[in-house]
Amino acid sequence: MPDASQVRSGLEVGLLNELLEQLGLSQEAFARMMGVSVRTLQRRRAESGGQLTPAESDRLWRLLHVWDHALGALGSADAARAWLTEAKAVLGGESPAERLDTEPGLREVEDMLTVLDETGVA
Repeated sequence: MPDASQVRSGLEVGLLNELLEQLGLSQEAFARMMGVSVRTLQRRRAESGGQLTPAESDRLWRLLHVWDHALGALGSADAARAWLTEAKAVLGGESPAERLDTEPGLREVEDMLTVLDETGVA
């Protein structure tokens, strides 16, 4: 995981591309999670060797954090991907991935992952 100074300096676009591929989400869904337009996401992804802005890097770090937490709690990329993208009644029918566009939503997802990690039930 990148540290605070790396986030402040701007993370490399390659991390964004890697996470998008691992999550298997559409560009539209990933752009919403990042809080950017699809066009901005496409432009950033095309910038080989480029860097994200500090704000974009912060959002990417949060997504990386949730992905790492989901991998640890669920044990595999397939299980983490499925959990993040399936609608949950406790989230009003939204998927955890759909909730990651706001800070309160991020906290809800983190709390669910903590419960799942500690008890095996979410």
